[in-house]
Amino acid sequence: MVSSLFRSLVALFVGVMLVCFNQDVIPFLIRVVGLAFFLPAFLSLVRVLLGRNAVSGSSFMVTVTAMSDVLRLVFGAWLIFSPAVFVSAFVVLSASVLLIFSLFQLTVAVSGWKYLPWRAGTIVTPLLLLVASVIMIFNPFGTMTAASVVVGVCAIISGVSDIVISILLKAYGRKNAADVEISGE
Repeated sequence: MVSSLFRSLVALFVGVMLVCFNQDVIPFLIRVVGLAFFLPAFLSLVRVLLGRNAVSGSSFMVTVTAMSDVLRLVFGAWLIFSPAVFVSAFVVLSASVLLIFSLFQLTVAVSGWKYLPWRAGTIVTPLLLLVASVIMIFNPFGTMTAASVVVGVCAIISGVSDIVISILLKAYGRKNAADVEISGE
């Protein structure tokens, strides 16, 4: 429940930012993604470099890990210091993430059908988001402002839908578990 709530809040935050600030927030979001690449790679690289004498094992794995960390570090720094390069691809990448998220929501909704009384209704929003994300990937409307607003609205709807599906699954899952405990006694 906590991971789905966090995932939903991130989707809501990104959606509100895209709707409210349109194109102005895209470089900021790209920098945040760059930071998400940079920090873990930097910390891992420091750990490998400081612990080099203590590592007794495969030096090949240490080398591969260090090379991977350097590549993630460079890519993260590129995103942080030069987000303009990635602005044009941001809407397509955002729509791709939305596509994956809607597929995940569909999977969760379908797997929870045995717990939910309103079965078909739980897949309406994820299906609409799936269609919108496919349209955004193949036709990003030509202007960045319209595309970022559409992706933002879809992200907001996706976040709210994920929260509702998670709460329904949790509530009806508890109810069915209580029924099993009562009938099992």
